[in-house]
Amino acid sequence: MHEDCVAIRPLWLVQNFFTEDVDRMDYHELCIYFLIDISKTDLLNKEEWFTMYEGRHIHCFEWISFDNLQTSYFYPGFLKKEIYNLPECFTIRTDHK
Repeated sequence: MHEDCVAIRPLWLVQNFFTEDVDRMDYHELCIYFLIDISKTDLLNKEEWFTMYEGRHIHCFEWISFDNLQTSYFYPGFLKKEIYNLPECFTIRTDHK
């Protein structure tokens, strides 16, 4: 995460069961999603990709505008709807893809 980003609060703890699109392996993951303030960074003005390496997996990330969110290849899928309805308190959810 960018050093000038500020984590405001946690939003969701998500338990997710899914089959990965690339390696077709079954996964069980736990993720915590945070509301982040990036207003004091230069990230809002960049169309930037960034990459994370996790074992043999390469994860490529990019900023997606709200206008393009519904038609983008984007996971976890629940965020396409819930990003417009952020929970008032920390919420636990289980998703199956």
